[in-house]
Amino acid sequence: MAKKSIPRPEYVFSDIDKQILAATSNNLSLFCEHFFEIEPIPWQTYFYHAPQKQKIVVAGIRSGKTFGASIGFLHYATFHPWARIANASISLDQAKIVFYSALELASKLNFERFVEDSVRHPFPTIKMVNGAEMWFRSVGYEAELWRGQEFDWINVDEAAYIPHATTISTLQGRLLGKNPMTGKFRDGIFTITTSPRAYRDWE
Repeated sequence: MAKKSIPRPEYVFSDIDKQILAATSNNLSLFCEHFFEIEPIPWQTYFYHAPQKQKIVVAGIRSGKTFGASIGFLHYATFHPWARIANASISLDQAKIVFYSALELASKLNFERFVEDSVRHPFPTIKMVNGAEMWFRSVGYEAELWRGQEFDWINVDEAAYIPHATTISTLQGRLLGKNPMTGKFRDGIFTITTSPRAYRDWE
């Protein structure tokens, strides 16, 4: 039986709060405008809201891939209590880029009360008051350290630089199972954001 969560006092909202959340639950652009005072690039919003469970975007350097992942993670975590989502990067340094981008946004005055904690070891993590967690870590050799974990959404960052097909299949296999807190099946979202590179035999 799933455990019943008890909301913390700072996560109990006023009527105005509820109206804002209702208006932004399916609108990433409005969410970002209200909580972060920014306007996403149209493709970032389109990519996030596209209904497919498996999605990929290939775009050049400084096209907004990292930022798109950051705002998507924060929106998803806000509206999915007890969810676990992860950004799998080619290296820990790359993982930290996405982490710090998300953390900077999460520290904004309008949003910071949603965040319970952030840690940097053993890998960067942002924990939400509603129980959702965002992990940012490297894929390692073939995602061997990811085995045994379950996630609702995994984004693979700079996937074109990952040489082994096993890495991709291992990560995809981490999207199975049920959330022990809600009893619901994992959402099973798998996205790839990458710069273009030479053909990979796993593509």
